[in-house]
Amino acid sequence: MNDGVTTMGLWAMLLLEGIMVFEVAGCDGFVEATRQYLDGRISRMNYVNQLRELLAHERAREEASGMAQTPVDPQKDV
Repeated sequence: MNDGVTTMGLWAMLLLEGIMVFEVAGCDGFVEATRQYLDGRISRMNYVNQLRELLAHERAREEASGMAQTPVDPQKDV
């Protein structure tokens, strides 16, 4: 196990890498990738790359199904 990795430390590391935990947590494979990282089976770089791939796959799936969230433009009248 990677010594000194706490939940908050893990979240902070992901935020520094530009990955929002709440976006990737629901992706298939997140738990297994996190377990592999915490067990020391994959490096931090491989872990971050896996999460980016999971997130990209999830976003592509949402776009294909028409469920992608469109950003809100605060300048437009609702």
